[in-house]
Amino acid sequence: MNYIENNNDEQKSREELIEEIQFLRNSLKNLQKDSVEEESLIKSGERYKALFHNSPLGISHFEPDEVIERDITERKETENYALMLAQALRSTSECVSITDMNDRFLFVNSAFVNTYGFQESELYGKDMSIIRSPNNSPEIVKEILPKTIAGGWKGELLNKRKNGTEFPISLSTSVVLSEDGKPIALVGVANDITESKHVELELIEAKEKAQESDRLKTEFLAQMSHEIRTPINTILNFIYLIKADLQDKMTDDLQVGFEAIDNGARRLIRTIDLILNMSQVQAGYIEINAKPIELNKDIFMPLLREFVSSAEAKGITLEFHNEMNRDCWINADLYTTIQIFSNLLENAIKYTHKGGIKISIDSMEDSMEEKRFNISISDTGIGISEEYLDKLFTPFSQEETGYTRRFEGNGLGLALVKKYCELNEAEVSVKSKKGVGSTFIVSFPAL
Repeated sequence: MNYIENNNDEQKSREELIEEIQFLRNSLKNLQKDSVEEESLIKSGERYKALFHNSPLGISHFEPDEVIERDITERKETENYALMLAQALRSTSECVSITDMNDRFLFVNSAFVNTYGFQESELYGKDMSIIRSPNNSPEIVKEILPKTIAGGWKGELLNKRKNGTEFPISLSTSVVLSEDGKPIALVGVANDITESKHVELELIEAKEKAQESDRLKTEFLAQMSHEIRTPINTILNFIYLIKADLQDKMTDDLQVGFEAIDNGARRLIRTIDLILNMSQVQAGYIEINAKPIELNKDIFMPLLREFVSSAEAKGITLEFHNEMNRDCWINADLYTTIQIFSNLLENAIKYTHKGGIKISIDSMEDSMEEKRFNISISDTGIGISEEYLDKLFTPFSQEETGYTRRFEGNGLGLALVKKYCELNEAEVSVKSKKGVGSTFIVSFPAL
């Protein structure tokens, strides 16, 4: 009985087959093997992997028709794929381990051996607890195995090397299922995160130091503000008393002197307030207490009473116009909103030498159909050059700097205006022309 099996559709000629099998017979005999793998051909010229197996079937001598040829191409591809995966697991830089369903080691790769210091033979069959630190949370350790079997677990742990030293790892686990869907093994992929933990700790410490520094700075400035304001107010009160006593004897020179003292003291107090407020904003210590505010009554009537005398003293006008002739309600913090317009009005008066200042309130609807109130403060002052407008709201920034600048100030007022607007969900913009004047527009969402 001829016993030749070929899974291909076409077979070789008998002469070719006999010649090839004779060669294989000699090969098997010389190698003392029962089988050999060789490439074979079908008539179309396509090559495939074949297994030639010596099957004498009880016959004492080897005849050509006793050789079985089988197509094993698919099996070889599967074997090669498995070898590729195994090599990938062994060569990856991550620590890979495979355990049985009782969490006992079946496989570890080279990275695992190098990281933990164990030899492969020292781990096979041992429980996973051999590398677990006793300083881990018992609750976390208990949940790893059941969650892995259920689908997977991710987290951070403390592990230990063979020499007993502990180190942190990030661990990701998964379960290996058989063809019928039953769990047969567990896979863990770990990374030593010692370095990243050091960096994280350094960042936390740096952040805490920065926060503590900001807190101390704010406390220092608040204390300094109190220590400076208190004696200045005392001096001013006595100056006012002296001025009242000398009212009947007041000369022009004395009047100028008293005004200089008053202006200098107020300038010093304002500088202290600006520095303290900016420090609080940058440190995040400003608390916003948003509530309904009526712009006419709560903001501009008090500000007009405060600034009208300053404007009159410079011979300029200060006007207020409510274009809608009705109450204008916004939701904002009262203190910071007053500071926004107080800074803008003070700047307008400072930089305007003739003409006047106009405050106006109007309404508009933006692209989102949200009603807003636009408050504009326009002056006929010195104006701002176009190239400086982008730097206008930067802290300590002034168009004129150094000893040659003509105007007092520290460059914090407009920076605070910008910050306070952001805290109140308002927007500020500016239009200006050098030598003509400036218009600052603050936009609040309307209630």
